[in-house]
Amino acid sequence: MTSLHYLALGPGISDAGLVHLAKLNELREHVIGVSDSAPATAKRDSKKAMGASAAAVAFKVRATLRGHANAPSNVVFSPDGSLMASVAFNKVLLWDGVSGKKLHPITLKRGALWGAAFTPDSKLFASGSNVGCVFLWETSSGKEKMRLETENTLFTAVDIDPQGKYVAAGGQDGKVYLWELPTGKLLQSFQASAGDFFTAAAFSADGAMLATSGRDSFVALWHIPSGKKATELHGPPKENHYDMIRDVAFRPGDTSLAAVHPDGAIRLWNTSEAKEIAALRCSAPGKSSFPAWALAFHPGGKILATASDGDTLVRLWDVSSRQQIAEFQTGADGNKVDAVAFSPDGKTLATNGKGGSLLLLDVGIG
Repeated sequence: MTSLHYLALGPGISDAGLVHLAKLNELREHVIGVSDSAPATAKRDSKKAMGASAAAVAFKVRATLRGHANAPSNVVFSPDGSLMASVAFNKVLLWDGVSGKKLHPITLKRGALWGAAFTPDSKLFASGSNVGCVFLWETSSGKEKMRLETENTLFTAVDIDPQGKYVAAGGQDGKVYLWELPTGKLLQSFQASAGDFFTAAAFSADGAMLATSGRDSFVALWHIPSGKKATELHGPPKENHYDMIRDVAFRPGDTSLAAVHPDGAIRLWNTSEAKEIAALRCSAPGKSSFPAWALAFHPGGKILATASDGDTLVRLWDVSSRQQIAEFQTGADGNKVDAVAFSPDGKTLATNGKGGSLLLLDVGIG
């Protein structure tokens, strides 16, 4: 999974693509209000919602991890929780998932990286690039295992299915590419977007469905491995060409999905019926709402963590009540939090800190 955050001045990206990417920073602050008729829209009273549930959630900074010159755009834990990986521009850092000890740095001599995904056995880590391939590295050594190459030059979203059978990546050509593991054989590619990049690719828990998003006003769902489109989840129409779905995540334990739509709202979807369940907005007293940027479900599926563009808070939401139940001030740079991820046991939340650092937060949920 991934969200696109960096402008890469390396090979493999067109002039038009550079213009589109550069426009992201100019357009992130535009937020459209959710209408009163939006289904189950969460219009929370901040003090009331926080007062009702804040006592049930406690944050404690366990570690501050340093090693990136740039703010990491992607953070992910390995399925067994023993490892964590962070991606920033041309560098991947592998960390001990519990202690936060730095293990292996991986640096490209040229180009940039997007996306982060582990294989189910935690032995391989994958990331997309703008040098014409998806890289896979051995987590035990940081050594390159293989390159998944096509004629496409830029891959901005990548995921590995929970069974470890497939790697999926979204390319600059609007196609999703599907490779077989462990052989690295390209099984197929299919046109998934009219845009020139993908912001996210995410497999469902059973690996039978892939969600993709990009410069569209909808999330597309695909049957895997056939590549046949299952449905589209449509939010409000886009305001301009540069609007996009910023991030998507399947809820553990069922087929519902959360997505960050172009209007900045986090929408919860029933994927089997292509029906919107709720819309959440990040806001603060006396201020307009902030567009969400990244999200992650707690492994139990009852809590959703979100990061926004416009403040430096990580927010936790109760999925059932649609209410914000806690928030944490990260102090991240650029008035934006790029990444957020829960450990598999749900006890740790990783997110951005000051100066390109990462924070490991102990999360106590009552």
